[in-house]
Parts: sequence; C-alpha cells; structure tokens
Amino acid sequence: MPAKKGYPHRKLYNETRHLYPNAKYEFIRKSHTYFGTVREITLFGFRMYAYVYVDKDNALTLGRKDREKDEDAYQRLTMAEKNWHSVKYGYFVLLSNTRAEPPQMLDEYFGRTSIETVFKTGKDFLSLLPLSKWSLQTVLGKLLSDTICTIVYLELLKALKGKEISMPKLLGTTSSLMCLRKADGTICVETPNKGTKEVYSKVGIKIPSSISLDDICKKLGLK
Repeated sequence: MPAKKGYPHRKLYNETRHLYPNAKYEFIRKSHTYFGTVREITLFGFRMYAYVYVDKDNALTLGRKDREKDEDAYQRLTMAEKNWHSVKYGYFVLLSNTRAEPPQMLDEYFGRTSIETVFKTGKDFLSLLPLSKWSLQTVLGKLLSDTICTIVYLELLKALKGKEISMPKLLGTTSSLMCLRKADGTICVETPNKGTKEVYSKVGIKIPSSISLDDICKKLGLK
C-alpha cells in the first residue's frame, strides 16, 4: 500500500519491526512463513484495521538476489536502511474495516484473489461476456457451459505449471481431437495424432478411448 494512497506503510513498519523476530506472530501459509500483526488506525477520518505482514521467504530470497546484484551499494546503506532492506521484499499491508486475526485475514485475501483469477480467466480467455442469449434456458445453458470451460481452463493451467509448453500451444495442437456422442451417452474419442499425444503426455494427461457421461455424473453426485 503506497504511502501516497493512504496510511504510510513505513510508519507501520517502524511501529511493528521490533516484533518481526518474535515467533508468537509467525504462521505458515502456502509453504511460506509469515509475520502478521494488526493495528487499529484512523484513515481519512474513519477507523480502520491495518494488517501488517512480512512474507519471510520472499524477503530473504529476493533481498539476497538484490544484494548479489550490487553488494557495494548495499554496504553503503545505513543500518536502518539495511534493516528495512531485510524485509521490504516481503512486507505488505492489508486494510479492512473488520477485525480478525492476521492469519484469518490473509486467508480471506488469498480467497479473494483466487475468485478474481476465476473471473479474469473467464472474461479474458473464454469470452464469457456479453451474454447474447434470449431465453432463460439458453442463458442458464451458456452459464453452465462457461463455468465448465473456466474450470477446465484453470485445471489445465495448473497442469502446465513448470512444463515447457504454453496454453496456446496446448489448445492449438489438441484442437483437432474429435469426439462423438453415442445414443447411450458414451463419448467416443478418436485416435489422437502424434502431436496431440506428445502434448498431452507432457502434461500427464492420458487420452481415453471413450468416456461415460453416466459415470462422470455419478462421480459428481449429479445422479
């Protein structure tokens, strides 16, 4: 939270930095160790709560990389500047008008960002909007279809993480794979070509020869 946009973040840093080594304020989220505390403040005339955090893993890793780029510049810093440098790459402040424990508030923040990711994916990549449908049935059908597409897209992004393949390449290479639905609800998947096999193999996805809609619905609790 830049100071020019609200409560000075460096003031909160100076008020809380003596607590950073205290294990009482430490907790773990997403495999990172965090410091967290809360302060009641007045912002633009309103009572607010400032949640002060330090992602200690990011502070250590990114701070070390910065020093390695120019150790001489680091050594010219004052002791106060060095102390700030040791946390600044992991330091952040969340503001809220509700009071909670710092771990709980960070969980709520992470949850909000996850929801925003879902909406951004749907809007930017899957053309969910605008809804140019005329009846309730078609609107509901599109919403269902778009929701399924969003879930699949996000799951594919997870599968691609750390792999040497991009989403456009995955979709472009595999778009030729055709499916046919039979009268009994079974979906037959055609034999994939070499390029499609290689792409799915890289992301650890096994291509079935057929898919049963009944089995999928039962697994999802729809039947």
